[in-house]
Amino acid sequence: MVYIHHKNFTKKMINKAKHRSFFTKNNTRKLKNELNIHPEKYLSVHELYRKSDTGPNFIKKLKSLAINHTKLNEVQKSRMKELKALRISCIKYLGKANIKKNEIILKKYKKNANHFELLQSDIEYYLYKEFGKQYNNYKICHYCNTYDILNVDKLKKHFDYIHISSFTINPSHTHYSFCVDFIGNRNYHFFMKNVYEDRLIHVPLHHKNECFVSLHKTMNSGFKRQMDKEYFWVDDTHILYISLNTYYNTSSCYVMDVKKHKRKLVYSKKNEHKHLSLMEVHSSFYYLLFATTYHSDEVYLLDVQGNKIVCGSNPILRDKMFVKYPYIDHIDALWYILKEDHGKYTFMTTYDFKTFSTLFVKKQDYLDIQEVVYLNHCFVFFFRYKGKPQIYIYSSCHKKSLKQIECHPDMCKYINCHYHVMNVMEESGKIFFHASSFTKPNDLYVIEIDKSQHSLLRHHPLEFMESTKYRKKKQFDFCEEVVYLQNNSIMITKIYKKGLSLKNTKCLVYGYGAYGDHYDATFNAAQVLNFCEKGYLVVITQISGDGTLGFKQRRNGMLEKKKNSFHDFIYVIREYLFKQNITSRDKLAIWGRSAGGLLIGAVLNMCPDICKVAILGVPFVTPLLAMQSSKNPLGFESHSEWGNPFKKDIRDYIQSYSPYQNINKDGDYPHTLIYSNLNDTLVPYTEAYNYYKALKSQAKVFQTNQKQLFLHMEDKFGHSQGSSYDDRVHNQALVLTFLEKHLINNP
Repeated sequence: MVYIHHKNFTKKMINKAKHRSFFTKNNTRKLKNELNIHPEKYLSVHELYRKSDTGPNFIKKLKSLAINHTKLNEVQKSRMKELKALRISCIKYLGKANIKKNEIILKKYKKNANHFELLQSDIEYYLYKEFGKQYNNYKICHYCNTYDILNVDKLKKHFDYIHISSFTINPSHTHYSFCVDFIGNRNYHFFMKNVYEDRLIHVPLHHKNECFVSLHKTMNSGFKRQMDKEYFWVDDTHILYISLNTYYNTSSCYVMDVKKHKRKLVYSKKNEHKHLSLMEVHSSFYYLLFATTYHSDEVYLLDVQGNKIVCGSNPILRDKMFVKYPYIDHIDALWYILKEDHGKYTFMTTYDFKTFSTLFVKKQDYLDIQEVVYLNHCFVFFFRYKGKPQIYIYSSCHKKSLKQIECHPDMCKYINCHYHVMNVMEESGKIFFHASSFTKPNDLYVIEIDKSQHSLLRHHPLEFMESTKYRKKKQFDFCEEVVYLQNNSIMITKIYKKGLSLKNTKCLVYGYGAYGDHYDATFNAAQVLNFCEKGYLVVITQISGDGTLGFKQRRNGMLEKKKNSFHDFIYVIREYLFKQNITSRDKLAIWGRSAGGLLIGAVLNMCPDICKVAILGVPFVTPLLAMQSSKNPLGFESHSEWGNPFKKDIRDYIQSYSPYQNINKDGDYPHTLIYSNLNDTLVPYTEAYNYYKALKSQAKVFQTNQKQLFLHMEDKFGHSQGSSYDDRVHNQALVLTFLEKHLINNP
């Protein structure tokens, strides 16, 4: 740890130092000099860092900035009265007491088992992020003493919404920095703070018509360990970051002097179809700049020359449809590249990006990759085959072929698996990672590179929030089954409580079907298990447009094949759930968020009587209007997924399934709940609002109140339904209460 030379020690700190030293009152100056050089000799770590946590000045600074960025625009102000009335009407119909009761039930299980992710380590200390509470809190362990450096749970008391991202320490360890989103609009603000002082410094990274926002996480480029930051420290005073204009259709890369608040342009290119994102590599001489869409990458090399960064005029890897570069690294003067080309994975090397040497090729249907980690001349690849875990290792030192690591017996039980690499320990040659599923909390595993094997370190049982009667129940009272339909083109996961009869039971079906994304198999008790506890069969669909089953599934539900997603979803319900007598229309609810809202809306227009209840969360239901607007964040960037609406044949095709434009006036629609958020910048609240108005005015069942239609609009959240666990639980309770209001209970 590099200590800062203190000039202003408090009287209390100096008095404590006197008691621990041989200095007298007459030698206070000498003592202060000693404190400046070696404060650790006289002060404990808690005293040294006592202001590292959120002091009053810290809070005051954040509050002042938050107030300035939570003002409503004129359109929002004019609609607030109407939106508030709609929200009150919805809550009144459901009953506050009923919602509150379900909130208590949904909080029964812990969000997740407590664990931590190592962020940075040194001989004397390690910085880590702790999971398991309302928020992820940042701590330091120093000489066996642990203390908060940024407690986000404490911060939440002062804000309706707060999201902390990209917490890091500068190279000299003198300042830590982080990004804050105050209202859920994904517009982040950059802060830095001296490790020892209470003063918080706000560095304005963007100008009046710009925003500092992270969109690359939705673009499927790169993995978490390389691209989970909004910025990177080049040296102690300079950071590298991406700035966008207020409509998110023009990206620029800058290097900023955080002390002088001066920035220099590194790269800018007006391209409405791409967004810029940054990637860090092992070498300190380079960064990578991605000009990316959902289904293609163009890569530029950023050369670090002191505090100057030079971007090459030509890309090192050119843009090509359905070709992605999920992993690129520079190790020992050699570039290592993982290329995904129409579902075929090629791992190759190059010195100059002109000639390439192929190390291995892996092509297998239903294959999906999640992580790549480098350690001690070995690359570890975390794949999933039909959702099941597969781990491979490749030695670059000995040029060995790709070798599969035999799964631990406990991991072999996973029918769905989600990886999360936590810590990479170079000294011991170990990789620590979590594996989870819908019903299993994060189990901790370790890969030992030298032995080419992995083992279970810690099993996390299903935990409860409080010591209640629930503890007496079996820890895993839930079943998880996978079914493949239509020649393995559709995968569904059935989750239910043990003992539930799968004959004519209450059923909740969730779907997404876009962007090659999917409902990942992460443990989420509030979203899944508690619905099962209430007697529901929860069905998670992986249909055309998703990516769990690899490229073919992803390609089969986009562009000119988009309607396959809707047909797949209907097939799951009618040809499997109904024909197998698992459920019936009167006991069925369907649910989709974001692009999944478009799925649900399109399915309802095609088959209005397919279910009893429909839930649309932050729904993307006006694709044609959104993608023709340069002011919509999901506009031009989504052309690679849905098609270019400025071409007539494509426009006609999108119009033919757009939920907003194809409302079935005489259709027997189900009871419908639409929820959204005022500060959502990914899918603006106007989408949900306009769709609600159209349904209310056009569909006869809603005009005559034969079926219930509600719009619940929050005014303090963004696309993610709140920043804390309790906020998200409240949303789940709203959904659960609506389901209980309308679905027929089992006899």
